[in-house]
Amino acid sequence: ALAYARRALESYERMDDAAAVGSSWNTIGWVYIQRGQLERAADALAKAERSATERGDGRLMAYVLQNRAELALAKGDTEAAIELAQASIDHADASDRARAISRLVKAQALARTKAPLAKVNAAFAEAIDALEPHGRGLVARAHRAHFDALMARGDPKAATGAAQKALELLQPALA
Repeated sequence: ALAYARRALESYERMDDAAAVGSSWNTIGWVYIQRGQLERAADALAKAERSATERGDGRLMAYVLQNRAELALAKGDTEAAIELAQASIDHADASDRARAISRLVKAQALARTKAPLAKVNAAFAEAIDALEPHGRGLVARAHRAHFDALMARGDPKAATGAAQKALELLQPALA
């Protein structure tokens, strides 16, 4: 994924497509987060943010905020993750997809705090509802994250239900 994103970035730079360059840096930042390369992720997201700011691209900025929230979560800074995810959700130019994914990141961060389990479950339910229109894969990802949160909080019975929902969504749809 990283090699593909870098090749795309190089192509967009040659074409002088500033919007695609900024988006590519955001994607590269996300890939680095997934790989645990957090410093590289921060650098890539800084370039994406600079691009979004220079061009006044609010849609990209909402995605950058979302990825910054994921980066903060990966670093263990739950407070910053919640604030950044909320900023993405509240951004006037955020797409529905960006808002939905940011709700998931916020739920994951909330789960790592001392928030009551009912509040955590409500946050995951809100994220799952928001993700529904964006495909089974994202909804399954949300259920998997809910499973992880429930297991971390010592509720294996409820976690089993979340895992079952994730597995059901990952099965091929029957014709």
